[in-house]
Amino acid sequence: MGSAIRSYACAGLFVATAAAAGNFGVARAADKPADLVPPDVRGMSTISVPSQGNYPPYEFYAEDNKTLQGIDVDILNAIGEVLNLKFSYVNTAVSAIVPAVQNGRYVIAISAIFDRPSDQQQVDFVDYFQSGTILLVQKGNPASIREWSDLCGKRAMGTIGQPSLAMLEDENKKCLAARKSAIDVQTGPGTAVRLQALQSGRTDAIPTDSSVGVYLSSRVGGIYEVATAVKERHLLGIVFRKGDTGFQAAVLAALNELKANGKYEQILAKWGVADGALKEFTINGAKQH
Repeated sequence: MGSAIRSYACAGLFVATAAAAGNFGVARAADKPADLVPPDVRGMSTISVPSQGNYPPYEFYAEDNKTLQGIDVDILNAIGEVLNLKFSYVNTAVSAIVPAVQNGRYVIAISAIFDRPSDQQQVDFVDYFQSGTILLVQKGNPASIREWSDLCGKRAMGTIGQPSLAMLEDENKKCLAARKSAIDVQTGPGTAVRLQALQSGRTDAIPTDSSVGVYLSSRVGGIYEVATAVKERHLLGIVFRKGDTGFQAAVLAALNELKANGKYEQILAKWGVADGALKEFTINGAKQH
């Protein structure tokens, strides 16, 4: 993965890990995370960040329908405070985010995006959280789905181009191999559409991030229910242009500072997702299995 980042200490804080990859250059011992921000990024008065605006608790609009809030917003804003950077958020379909960073339209993105080895060919990830996948159903579980294998013969909807759809397709192969009824695999452009389909009864289940499922089932009164245990935990990553190593090093350093001063865990606890905290932050930490 290239030469390792050289560790440095600032006021006793461990800032960069040797596990992070790429040619990041050498930081002086006295450098602060903000000193690592590249000049082209530093020159931006406000950095636009694509993020889906309808994916609680990661990012969603407050009651004023203007203010974006959530785990990802709090984490990136805290990083901005460390790096002396200001971020603004652009509501973007999740399937469009990686291509928009890859083609240079944006220099950074955050939106509960899995760090996937297949996407590492196009962009880089600074991993900041981990989560798994559950099946979300209507309250009362009318289709009696308690295991993924219960999807055989049922309707389930994934997001186009995202792991949720791939997981349904893989499960459908298992149904067919066991000579069971096929899953009616449906597709939607994003989670908001899939939640509407679930609520209206147009689908029986949707795979979704475990943090999302727990949040919705506990806070959206009497509509949704988590049907299965957590499956396949994944790293979530902040997205960067491929090879933009200086900016990645700065964000990695800021995350380490937030962990050292306790702010990282405070943010996760605020949203009830402390179990997704990472012990260490990595760059492109997801490996091909």
